Amino acid sequence: MSDYTGCTRIVATSAVNTLNTVTTTVGKAYRLRMVTVTYSGTSTATPTVTLVSGAGAGYNVILNSITLAANQGVYIPTTPVPVNADDQISVAAPGVASVTSSVTIYVDRLAG
Repeated sequence: MSDYTGCTRIVATSAVNTLNTVTTTVGKAYRLRMVTVTYSGTSTATPTVTLVSGAGAGYNVILNSITLAANQGVYIPTTPVPVNADDQISVAAPGVASVTSSVTIYVDRLAG
């Protein structure tokens, strides 16, 4: 029997020169599988992936800062990152002049 029930994709696209923050939903347990960030043009921005802890802000941790290559980047954890039902994964892609960004978070929904 599998310990997860399928993959969920959470996506958002920003307006030009606008911070794009995408966050998973509270209330469900997940495993973080992958994050992708794409900019529509040249960008030297550094998107961040943060575990927002349900235990409080003092327990939040930046999991990764994504380095872009050809205006896109990916974060694939070496091992899946467990996300408790009161935790969230938040990805922040900084705004860039005359450029939009797209962020996608892939998580496995845990069974139970």
